Amino acid sequence: MTGKNVTFHLKIICMNHSIPNTPSIGNQNLTVRAFVDTADMQAQKLYSSGMDLFTNHQFACALEKFEEAVKIEQNSFKLWMAKGHTHLALDQFLPALESFERALSLDKTLSILWEGKGQALLGLKQFRKAIHAFDQAIIYRIVSSTAWAGKGYGHYLLKEYNEALTAFQEAIEKDPNNLSAWKGKANVYYRMRNYKEATKAYKKALLAKH
Repeated sequence: MTGKNVTFHLKIICMNHSIPNTPSIGNQNLTVRAFVDTADMQAQKLYSSGMDLFTNHQFACALEKFEEAVKIEQNSFKLWMAKGHTHLALDQFLPALESFERALSLDKTLSILWEGKGQALLGLKQFRKAIHAFDQAIIYRIVSSTAWAGKGYGHYLLKEYNEALTAFQEAIEKDPNNLSAWKGKANVYYRMRNYKEATKAYKKALLAKH
């Protein structure tokens, strides 16, 4: 699998380049108060500006805002998460990994942080470590369709097609509209030369909403 193909599959997983909202899981009281406990409103302002830029696909400019913000407030997992997702959008996998690891040092119970780490590891072609990260994401949020899809791509890129198929099926059961999972399932069947099932999965992918 070439570097170009690895990046393509990673893009499928996070194709909308969206930064997830903080979920109401794990340490809910802590995560909801990501900025309430900090008196530094400058960091919050930079974060808001960065999010606006990110939404408009101005990733390089967004990254500048997030980097300024983490210099001011180094103990906000939300800032490090935003920085990590922005690095992913720019295909900067090593700094993305470092950002997600920093976020995880602040809260290891958030599935979205483990997913981000897994995506960065896929980009770095560290597929076995990526699978482990997605497994951790699933532990903290078993219903996460995107985590199962990420795990599926890890196995797929290692040519572990049976394991990949199982993971993609789990992703689809959690979210029947998961486009990346349907594409992954189709790719697996294609590699297994089961062209009939591959065609069915590709057709499902065309109907998926995201």
